[in-house]
Amino acid sequence: MNFISKVKYFFLKDLRIFLSYKGSIFNQLLVMLFVVYILLKFSDVYNVSASSIIESYEIDLFSFLMVGLIFTDTSLRIIISLPAFIRSHQTIGILEELFHISKYSELKMLFLNSTYTIFLCFIRSSVFFIIYLIFSDSVLNIDKILLIILIYLLQVICVCGIGLICASYTLLFKQNNIVQTFFILGITFFSDAFIPLNVFEGFLQSLAQLLPSTHSLSIVRNVISEGIYQETFAELGNLFLITLVFVSLGCVLFKTSIKLTKKYGNMSFF
Repeated sequence: MNFISKVKYFFLKDLRIFLSYKGSIFNQLLVMLFVVYILLKFSDVYNVSASSIIESYEIDLFSFLMVGLIFTDTSLRIIISLPAFIRSHQTIGILEELFHISKYSELKMLFLNSTYTIFLCFIRSSVFFIIYLIFSDSVLNIDKILLIILIYLLQVICVCGIGLICASYTLLFKQNNIVQTFFILGITFFSDAFIPLNVFEGFLQSLAQLLPSTHSLSIVRNVISEGIYQETFAELGNLFLITLVFVSLGCVLFKTSIKLTKKYGNMSFF
């Protein structure tokens, strides 16, 4: 079985399991609709009072929050899922055996087990985006939509790299993943997702530039509000660079952590 067939096998396996729980699907959809409803009502109440804070984005509060929700939902799910896979198999003591019996590298095995999570993120984001278009006044042409999809894919690739960094920490130190906590807090609160960066001190704004979401959200909001401008492509360059750094660092750290755990024989210890 080649690698593509293996990806298809792992994906279909997880998809069948997910589809077998109809109640879970209904529950997720219900929660998503409820979250959008709350954001819509919140925006109706506070749009005027918040306009002075988000005026630089030239979009309404609902658009500001929905873009942040879509990108943050995907980012956190991927960042949490990669270390969670490592940790769950450490706990039951089969992580080393799982990697050993596979003819693929540990990195490829982790990717195979993440395809469904990434697919589910695409589905959730698509549902959120469609609901947003229904309730918002934004008009997006095909060029804008394609650019938004490109930014989203770059964000996914970048947070996969961050997920690898967090998975490396879990491999080595098992619990209390402070690296994961740092990224979760950073992406949720300090990347312009829900709270505008201009309300924070200068050093926090500088740190926020190291997070992919800061640039992704800036580009998407600019595209929604104005279109494609020169500063958008500057931000796109920053996002490409950050993605390259995090993916490269994630791969190096994950491979190094695998070597160290094999060397000391504690890969499956918990």
